[in-house]
Amino acid sequence: AHLYEPRPLVQWNRRPSRGRSRSFVGQNPPEGAMIYYSLVKDAQRVEILIRDADGKTLRTLRQPRGGSEAGLHRAAWDGRDLEGRPAASGPYFYRLETAGQIRSRKMSLIR
Repeated sequence: AHLYEPRPLVQWNRRPSRGRSRSFVGQNPPEGAMIYYSLVKDAQRVEILIRDADGKTLRTLRQPRGGSEAGLHRAAWDGRDLEGRPAASGPYFYRLETAGQIRSRKMSLIR
């Protein structure tokens, strides 16, 4: 298994428009952190744990069947903990656990 370097997680604040509205056509940025990983062979179970700087697990992302087949995959973390509360800005770690392999990387949450 392999984990790829993440981009910082940026949460956009939604604000009502003021004055004249302007049109913009384009793709919206993805909500949350996109975590990319690849598997060399099919796995029975794939879990991605999101941990804070103290090592406390904030969230566990379990991948559906399609996320456990050999190949490139992605998972999204919405920047929230298990209870749906927004996580604070700062460093976080994500850990891929599958088929007896463990890989970890660091990411940043910016609010």
